[in-house]
Amino acid sequence: MILSQKADAILCKDEASWRKSGNVLRKRDEPIIILEPTEPIIKDDGTKVVYYNSKRVYDISSTDSV
Repeated sequence: MILSQKADAILCKDEASWRKSGNVLRKRDEPIIILEPTEPIIKDDGTKVVYYNSKRVYDISSTDSV
């Protein structure tokens, strides 16, 4: 999914992770949308199900570190 949205992406993190590492995001840059798996759920019949949530991440080129 990242490749189709930003082929030159190098390192992607969510906004909170970039902030935690001391980087500031540029507001004009669009996020990259990925699918993040949830913890597996075991159903009553014993089958394992994994759901996915969409998540916004940003490439390092969207921060002040470049």
